[in-house]
Amino acid sequence: MSLPVVVALLLIAGSAAAERAIAIDVTGTPFAAADLTTALRARTAGDGAPVHLRVIAIAGGRAVRIESLHGVREVDLGDARGPAAARLVALVATDLIDELAPVSIASEPRPVARADRGVQIAALAGIAGWSDALGSLAIDVVIPRDGWLLAFQAGGGQLLGGQLGLEAAVLRAELGGRLAWVEIRAGAVALPILVTTGRGDSTVLIGGGISARARLPLTAGLRGVVATGVDGFATTTEYRLNGAAALVTPRWAPWLAAGIEVGL
Repeated sequence: MSLPVVVALLLIAGSAAAERAIAIDVTGTPFAAADLTTALRARTAGDGAPVHLRVIAIAGGRAVRIESLHGVREVDLGDARGPAAARLVALVATDLIDELAPVSIASEPRPVARADRGVQIAALAGIAGWSDALGSLAIDVVIPRDGWLLAFQAGGGQLLGGQLGLEAAVLRAELGGRLAWVEIRAGAVALPILVTTGRGDSTVLIGGGISARARLPLTAGLRGVVATGVDGFATTTEYRLNGAAALVTPRWAPWLAAGIEVGL
């Protein structure tokens, strides 16, 4: 074998040895692992720390979640499929790769914070538009599944201001859909209320509601939640004080809430 051929082979071998190692695990994605590997190599340096990414389809395959040792990202794919979808993911994954510390791709990656897997619990503070504002605190429990979710909420609050002392519990059961960081929900709502002024009274307002939520990443396992919605009730109740109307419970009650969500 001639010397020029030997030198050429050595150069080729050295280039291959210096190439950055990229390992991709995909689950249910509309593209192959090889498509994403190719897209990443076109957008990242040829050398550097090994890369190990896990990509999981969410929202029925119209979005994906990218997981690594140091973070989580979500990408809305729309109708993109194959290499085109992989290029969209690579645009986001390159930022995540820059944050990676050197790892061994042969070892099993440690579990990442599960911001969108399993049960999620949120603590929320809210205010509803009654004749006087109704402030509340609640715990929200969400069970997500393939872009859909089942949610339960329980909390309590009181009327802020006004002539009557009124306390209320807030109970919800909802179904909804989730796409990336946005949720839409609809379901049933019950508000047992207790009036503490004068002789007092108790009743239960029954109805339904719709809402929208934005879930904003704070860390890999923690999200800020901002929600808005409106509840409608089947009946209203009027309360009078010294012969004059003091409060009429609302037929429609818009509300706002904000809080923190954590995945279990």
